[in-house]
Amino acid sequence: MMNKKKYILFVIICAGLFLQVHSQSVKKFKVNPGEQVVKVIPVADIYTYPQFILGEVQFKNGKLGSAKMNYNSLLGEIEFIDDKNDTIAMDDAESMHYVAINTDTFYYYKQYLRQMSNKNGVKLAENRSIVLINREKIGGFGEVNGGSVEAKELVSANANPMKTLVAKQILTFSENYVYYFGDRFNKFKQANRKNIMEMFGKLKPELGKYLDDNNLNYFSKNDMIKLADYLQL
Repeated sequence: MMNKKKYILFVIICAGLFLQVHSQSVKKFKVNPGEQVVKVIPVADIYTYPQFILGEVQFKNGKLGSAKMNYNSLLGEIEFIDDKNDTIAMDDAESMHYVAINTDTFYYYKQYLRQMSNKNGVKLAENRSIVLINREKIGGFGEVNGGSVEAKELVSANANPMKTLVAKQILTFSENYVYYFGDRFNKFKQANRKNIMEMFGKLKPELGKYLDDNNLNYFSKNDMIKLADYLQL
């Protein structure tokens, strides 16, 4: 039988392995001083699709539009190729009902949300973004001084500068996933206990108990799929 000390060591090792695997599931990108951000982060990680695909925009006023499109996770924009073969970001996203690209449907609620499931009036959607999480200054003797996540403000106010931004410090970017639930009227709220109860508590009287019993992580894709399956029954 494993003694107490060995058991504790075993648990610590398992926890370390879990954290290592978990950390590997989210990609991070380091941009060194003098490098252009959009040239360091791989195109395959910036865009949802390997190439621009014919898509369709359904506007709230009933009009339709079509072009070759792609979603840019770094800029937080859906881009399209115009008649001059230039890549342009769609504007006035609030006027769109949805955007259909390939087999995906995107909605707009403060940011673009890609639909993951839609059944019985309950939608699950995901926002994937690439965000600046840290910056580090290089000291006079080449030492690296710790940075701060407050650097994220560089991209949160206006994404367009990212197209040409050249790093003056060591910048670290990371994938970021946030999940949202919506109703049949495309009213979305970020996934958390309070919002889920407000949206679906009346439809599911046992919802509170379900959330307590399952101890869900609202930033876990698998947990949110599990919750969506429950709500969509």
